[in-house]
Amino acid sequence: MAFYPPTNFATMDAWALQRCTPASCHDGETSPESRLVGCAIQTCPDKVKAASPMQYITAADPPIMILHGDSDQLVPHNQGEQLYMALNKACKDAHLHQPAQSSSRKLE
Repeated sequence: MAFYPPTNFATMDAWALQRCTPASCHDGETSPESRLVGCAIQTCPDKVKAASPMQYITAADPPIMILHGDSDQLVPHNQGEQLYMALNKACKDAHLHQPAQSSSRKLE
């Protein structure tokens, strides 16, 4: 089961529900995503791609359920959709549950 899965760091700000602030942008040098891969995510596409769970999907993967609320202000809803589409294409046993008006955490 995957809860609100960050899937493609490079597209998180583009799909955000609201414009990010310096403290909430995923693209920034000091964002958690950039610190994880060791560089500002828009400057190192190979490292960002390697951090994506979509790169490791195979037809042998077990069934999975993805939960991702459509009002998530921290991890854009599109991230869960991207993972679902990749899994469903490869292993045909993925389910996406999208609770309405649900968020992983509300940003102040």
